[in-house]
Amino acid sequence: MSLPLDEQLCDDCRFFISDGTTFAGECHRKPPKIMRRPTRDEQHNRGVWPGVTTSDWCGEFEQRPGDGGE
Repeated sequence: MSLPLDEQLCDDCRFFISDGTTFAGECHRKPPKIMRRPTRDEQHNRGVWPGVTTSDWCGEFEQRPGDGGE
């Protein structure tokens, strides 16, 4: 059974990874984007996922296993 659309929030999504706060984290639905971070001596590449809050939503919600009757 799926949640109503107004309850399909990042906080309950299987792709949401909390950053340790009570309201923010990252969406791991898709691969990270590679960001170039130049330093004084060389280039560093880093994978970055989109930052989201627990009350954000998108059209690709999948309920976290074990939440809400699964």
